[in-house]
Formats: sequence, structure tokens, C-alpha cells
Amino acid sequence: MIQPKKKREKEGKFSPLSMTSSPAVSPMSRHEDCAYTAPEMYAMRQLHKAGQRGIRHTALPGSLQPLNRSSHVRSAPNSKFDATMKLPKVMNKVEFAPNQKVLPQIGNEKVQGQDHAQNVYRGNLDSSIPNTPSNVVRIYLSTGGTDFEAERAMLQDKVFPQLRHVCAKHGLELNVVDLREDSDLYSADLGRHEIQQCRSLSIGPFVMVLLGDKYGSWQVPYQFSESQYVKMKTGQFEKRDTVLQCYIHDEGSSSGMGTYTLKENLTEEQLQKLYDTFQEIGAHNLSSELQNEIHMALPLHSNTPGCYVYQRHFKDTDNKEQNPDLLDVSTDQNTTKIQQKNMDDLRQYVKNSNTSKVWRYTVPYSKNGISIKDKDHEKYLEKIQQDVLSDFTTAIQSSVMKIAGQMTSPIYMEVLQHTSIAKVMCESFYQQAEIIAQVKIYLNSKEKHPLIIHGLPEIGKSFLMAKLSQLVPTHLGEERTVTLLRFIGLTSDSSIVINLLKSLCTQIHVAFNIPIPFPGITVDTTSFQSMADYLKKLINHLGYGDEAMKNKQLVILLDGINQLSPMDQAMNILNVITDLPPTVRVILSTRSSMGSIDIIEELKKKVPEAKAYLEVQPLSKAEKEKILSSVIQNTNMTMQKEKLEALLEAASSHSLLHLKLLTHHLVDVSSGENLEFSSTLQKSIQVLIKRLQKSNDATVLKYTMAYITISGEGISEVELHDLLSRNSDVMNAISKGRNTPMKHLPSIFLSQVMLDLHPFLIRHMEHGRLVYGWFHHSFMEGVSRELNILYPGQEQSSITEEACDFTLALHRDFVDMFCEPGSDFTMPQPTSAVNLRKLFKLPIHSRVLVPVLGLTHVKQHMFCNLNWLLTKLKATSIDDVMLDFENVFTISDMLEREGIIQAAETEELRIIYKCLKDAQDGLSKQPDKKLKDMCQELIASVPKDAIEKYELIAQLVQDVGPAVQQWLAS
Repeated sequence: MIQPKKKREKEGKFSPLSMTSSPAVSPMSRHEDCAYTAPEMYAMRQLHKAGQRGIRHTALPGSLQPLNRSSHVRSAPNSKFDATMKLPKVMNKVEFAPNQKVLPQIGNEKVQGQDHAQNVYRGNLDSSIPNTPSNVVRIYLSTGGTDFEAERAMLQDKVFPQLRHVCAKHGLELNVVDLREDSDLYSADLGRHEIQQCRSLSIGPFVMVLLGDKYGSWQVPYQFSESQYVKMKTGQFEKRDTVLQCYIHDEGSSSGMGTYTLKENLTEEQLQKLYDTFQEIGAHNLSSELQNEIHMALPLHSNTPGCYVYQRHFKDTDNKEQNPDLLDVSTDQNTTKIQQKNMDDLRQYVKNSNTSKVWRYTVPYSKNGISIKDKDHEKYLEKIQQDVLSDFTTAIQSSVMKIAGQMTSPIYMEVLQHTSIAKVMCESFYQQAEIIAQVKIYLNSKEKHPLIIHGLPEIGKSFLMAKLSQLVPTHLGEERTVTLLRFIGLTSDSSIVINLLKSLCTQIHVAFNIPIPFPGITVDTTSFQSMADYLKKLINHLGYGDEAMKNKQLVILLDGINQLSPMDQAMNILNVITDLPPTVRVILSTRSSMGSIDIIEELKKKVPEAKAYLEVQPLSKAEKEKILSSVIQNTNMTMQKEKLEALLEAASSHSLLHLKLLTHHLVDVSSGENLEFSSTLQKSIQVLIKRLQKSNDATVLKYTMAYITISGEGISEVELHDLLSRNSDVMNAISKGRNTPMKHLPSIFLSQVMLDLHPFLIRHMEHGRLVYGWFHHSFMEGVSRELNILYPGQEQSSITEEACDFTLALHRDFVDMFCEPGSDFTMPQPTSAVNLRKLFKLPIHSRVLVPVLGLTHVKQHMFCNLNWLLTKLKATSIDDVMLDFENVFTISDMLEREGIIQAAETEELRIIYKCLKDAQDGLSKQPDKKLKDMCQELIASVPKDAIEKYELIAQLVQDVGPAVQQWLAS
């Protein structure tokens, strides 16, 4: 990078208070993405004035080096995957969309049924809301602890890498959960949780069972039948009652016979007492961990597609040395007989189950287990490899074809995510009768102004808005009412003002069956003013239109408008909703203030009516005590009165988030642990992290939380696994004390962390990925402080060089994950139309690094990269491509003014941008222009002297003709 002409120290000139984005996503912590504005880039860059070529070399992931260095890939050696893959024919359903003069296209919601789709569009939370579609193939690998090491190694080395490519070609992710990879950390509770996660999240196959000859040690059974209960020894009714207290009885099975399923969250003391009871009743009633997993994956009397069983049986074991890692070996012959009988029963159970497929293999026994040096064993490994690969490739492709014929529209997915989260939030809502009564008065009124609900942060505004969205249809009438709900920042379409306007307009069209676009009106969806005017026309049409609309009611709820970006456009939305018809009601929520800015005073300049404002008040001590008492009762805890008073004293602030952390601490601690309650939110987050370090590797926990924090709108589990596997700090930590270094992060480490973090995460779809983000903005800020990460709104004086280093290094890890080859143990990241995640996220993380690395990396990987430009043009639109350029120019212009870079460094980008701009203007006149014609015109418009002067542009022009032809044919 070119050295700056001068080094200036301008402390305090740029304030991070101007940040408009936030690195966390939830319905209560909205933001647009993880990119910082130019002033923040400059602030970070200035921290490195001692070394202008990059950040200091520290023991952090991704210490910033020249981008083309190969050593930065910190995963397994011998990486071989190319980050660029040919666009597949299957699932190639994304059409080139250069014309942005129409609203988002309405799709066919066959997958959910038209009735379900209409309920979603109308915002009816009391109706049946379908699950959010997933794009992850999540497979739980169920095996014994030691008897399938060779097979699991073969799967990791030869099968799963190929399945990852199959998934990547179709825009899917593959997540294989193998808790036995580090069997010392395995727990039955975690196994049950992961099976449930795989069942609920996977779009196709979800369980792979490797069943051998080893039954395993006894455990408390996860499930048993009513007939098994009857067979328990007579005269043990007291013992049987002890058992039944720990199980849930289900009388509704299809066979007419009830089942007993182990309750969740039993204490260690309860489980030990249960185990002892079963032994007294009869050891044959106990089961192994493997049996518990199989019974959970294949419930009694149910059809279980997506489950595949590979059953291996050793022959000729009687007269040979018995290996306890492969067979059940015990000094007690009675115990061995019971285990062998249970194993026979388990095989019969699998045979009778309705699984997708069961394979059986007979293999010569060897005390050393399966070995490739044995020809029979080698043939067996080759056969099971072929079978697994064939089964799961077919299952994945079948799932792809199924969802390809049931694609839902972008607007459907957008509305569904906000509706689904609102329904979950309503379950945790605490009653606010007074404010709800005032809202009902507004709904029944003919006031022309919106209603603005405001209050302190963390006070429960989002939960209130969710509850209001549930109450509105009931109060006004389900048949006549349409409710539009958005949690600002939950998705990219709810974060940026113009995207939000397009989304609201489209939902109105669909819900009220209004033709698109509105007859006689031309709308430019790239213009804020045009979209604002269009929304105003739609609102007036509903209020003052034809007779068919007069009995309809529209209610718009926008939660967290202070999170909208850009803020000036957000304020101007009020011009659209300050003269409302009687049949249109608008309810907004916002913080009362942010820093030194009094938001309410600013809003009053647009909406001066005093009755337009409702302030949410903090919970009283009595209300908090009621919540805590409910938690204590639901968890069967006992608490002395003085402890309850101490807890209420610690929860004296207005923050519901603080109260949530305190109650979580209350439930999570063991009965013998001394309860100490932190008096502030930040201290409670400190306590939480210290507690989580007891059940997790500290380094894995740190970087998992850091990547979630820095990810923007959220991060998928597969991305987390891959980032952690490429992180040298993490891999060194988990490899410590082992004979051989780990090739990747065993899934049990991440599974345990994600389970422990579950109460503080929210899950949703973004850019085709199922992602996880923090559930509250304030929680994200608190985690950022603890981990020393820069965050939006941070005071300039608190920014340190170490925090800057760490933040930039985390962004660099994302860039490397998307750009550089991984390993056999990580997902490929092809530049393809189905990998929207890369197409949107790589520009964001890359531009954060421009003040440190310069522009070389964004030129090579994106703006002067033919494959990138063509792919993003096809998958998104020319407007999105132009926006990527403009965001980088915002940063480069500031750096140029400060003398950190020279104007010549951006000249190539500006030439390409000018050509794109000409093409964009041409599309406004010829919206049906084909991609081929547009590309040819683009190349023709490149100045000849630029081709001669710049190597990257010359290469781009030379390759574009044949590349376009080949690419369009793919």
C-alpha cells in the first residue's frame, strides 16, 4: 500500500457516534450490516500510525498480512478446493434482474399452501404460522464411543468433503454433528438436543446411525413403552412411582400403547436416583447411550424419513481375544448377557422401524478393529463409502428438487421471519394493560397522526410491539384487518429505508390483492422520494379509494425506527404517515434518546401532537417479583426470602435484559452454589462469560462470541465452524495435550457453546443462510466491551489499539473464509449465483479493511474480477453492484483527502463504475435488455487508453466475450 504523504493526529475530530450500523441482529438490536462508516475507518486507521503497512503482529487470528499470502489459511494442510465453481444447472433459478423499476416479484407459495401464505401476508399471529424454511443439511452422526473410529475417519476424509461440494453447488450448507469425535466431552443431554436440532432444521436427511456389536454401558433410558413398564418387577410400586416422576407419559401413540419419555432439565441428583432405582427394579430396564439416541431418532410407531442406518456385524468372534472397544466385555457374565440381549433387541428395533434405508455388512473380526491393511476390511470401507455417498447425494438432490418446485417469494420470506419471531416473543410477554388500553383507543380513533411508543433501552418495547401485532386482528376483526410488522434491522430489507419502503408496499399489494404496479403510476424503486410517494398513494387508496377498500383496515407497526439507516430518510418517512385516513393506523417504537440526541424532540418537529406519544414505564418491584416467582415455581426451585430480596435489589434498574440475565443465572447455577447477583448489566455479562468458561473451552467460547458479534446480521453454524477451524489460536488451544494436532474443530466444542448461548441468540434467514445473532443490541455492546471489540456508538476516547487490532483481524477472517481455499473439513465458498451470502457479505467485510490494506484486495476479488461482476449481476442487480462500488468510494475518498492513499489507486474502479453507470442509465430506457447485450455494451464503453494502462482492465476486456457466452450456457 502507498505510504501516506503525512501523518496527522486529529483526536476527537471523528466520533463513532455517527456510526449507522451495528454488528448484531435480533428483533431488539437492529442494524444494517457490520460495515463502519468512513470516519470510523479513519479512526481505526489512525491507531496504526506507528505501522502504516498493516496492523501489528499479535497473537490474534488473521493478523493482517498482504492478502495473497497462502499461509493465512490456518485449517488443515493440503487444501485443494477452488473458491470459484461453475454455476450448476440444478437450482439455477435466479434470474438476471437489471430492471429495478418494478416491485419485488410475488412468488408461488405452494410449499405452505395458499391459506397459510395469505395468513402470513395479513400478519395474523393467531393463525397457523409455518416454519421458516431452512437451507442446511444438518446430519447427526450416531455411533458408539470407540467401535467405529475407522469408519468415522473415512467419512470425514472422503465422504463429507464430496457432500459439501454437492450442497455448495445448490446453495446449501452441510453441517455434520459428530459428538463422538471427542468422546471425553460427550453428554447425553447434548446428544438429545442435537438430534432434535437436526430433525427440526435439516431440509433432508438428518441422522446417520453406525450400528455395530458393542451395546455400551448402561444409562437411564430416554424412552420406554407402556408394556415395558408393566413388565417391571411386581411389588416395586414405590420404585415405579420414582421412575414416573422423571418421565412424561404420552397416551396418544398410533399403536394405542403409551410411551414414557425422559423429562428435560433433570438435575444430576435426580438422574443418579433414577439410575439407582432402575438397577433395583432390574438392570435389563436400563439402556445405553447408543440405544437412547436411536430411540430418539426413530421414535416408536412413527415414520422417520431422513434416517439412514449402516449396520456392521463382526463374524468369528467367539474364540478370539475380545477387544472392549469393539465388543461388550465384562467380568460379570450376567451383565454381558443382558447387553448382548439388548443389542439383539436394538437391531430388531431398527429392522422394524420406518427408516429411509438400512444397510447391513458382515466383516471378519480383528482385535485391532477395522484396518485398511486387511483386504476384507478395505473392501468393506469402500462399500460403505459408496453406499453413504450415494444415499446422501440422492437424498440431498431430492430435497433440492423438492424445494426448487416450491420456491417462495422474497416478500413472503421477509414477512414470515418477522411474524415468526413476533409469535415467539409473545410467549414471553409480560402484561402491560394500561398502555395496551391506550393503544386500543388509538386504533379505534380517526386520528391522522401515527402513535409513537418510546422509552429507555432494554425496557421491553419490542415485546410490546410483538404483542400488539397479535392483538390488532382480534381487536379490529381478522377478516378486514391486515397487519404489517417489521422489527427494524432484523433483516437487510428492514434496515435500509428504501428497502423497507419496497417491502411494505409489496406486502400491501399482496395482502389487499392490488395489481402491481398500481394502475397509472410509475415508480422508481431506486429513489427514496419515489418510493415514499408510492407508499403514500397506496395508503390513500386504502383510505379513500373504491368501495371495496372502505371496509378494510391497515395497521403498520415498525419497531425500533431509531435503527433505520440513513437517518435523514428515516425522519422523512414521517411525512408519509402524518395525514392518515381513518382506516390506516401506524404505530412506531423508538428509544427516547441516543447519547446526547433527544429523539422524541426531533420527532415532535414532524409530529407535534402530544397525544401521539406513549412512554413505556419500567416494571415495578412487584411486577419483577411476580416474574421471578414464576421462574422459581416453573423450575421447582426453593429460595429463601432474603435471597429473593437480594435478587430484586440487584434487578432494581429498568433493564429487562439485566433481569433476564439474573433469572438465567438463578436457574443455571447448581443447588449448592453460592448465589451472588450483579447489580449492573455489564457485570452480569461478565458473570455469564465466566460461568460459560466452566463448561466450554475458553478460547472456543471467546472466538465464537466474537464472530457472532462482528458478523453483522448474523452467522450460520457452518460459518462459525469454518472460521474457528481456520483460527490458529482456537486450534492450538484444543490440540494442547494431544498426540496429534486436530485437523478441524470437533463439532462437540461448537455444539456445547451454542447450546449454552441459546437463551441469548435469535435465529433467522439472511441471504439464503440460517443465521444466529445476539438477541439484544445492549447485550451485543456488553459482549463487545468484554471481548475488546469496537462497536457502533462507542466513545472515541475508549477506542484502543488492541481493540482495533482484534476487530480488524476478525473481519479479515471473514474475508479469508470467502476468498481463500479451505480444507476438506470446511465448506467451499464458490462465487456463484446461489451463494448470495458471499455476494453480499464479502464486500461488507472487505471494505472495513480498506483503511489498512488499501484497495488491492477488493480489486482482485470483486471489482476487477470478471467472474464476480458477472455472477453478482445475474444473482442480484446492477444497482447492488453499483452500491458496492459507491460504498468503497466513500471510504477511499476520505482516505485520499487525508493523504493515506493516492487518487491513482481508485482510477481503475472509477473507470469500471462509469461503464456500469452508463449501462444502468441505458437499462432505464430499455428494461428488457439481455445480459449478453449489456455486457457487450459495457466492454465497448471502456476507454482504449484504460485498456492499455491497466492490466486488470485489459484482462477483464479480453476475457469478457467468451466468459459471458460460457457463463450464460452454464
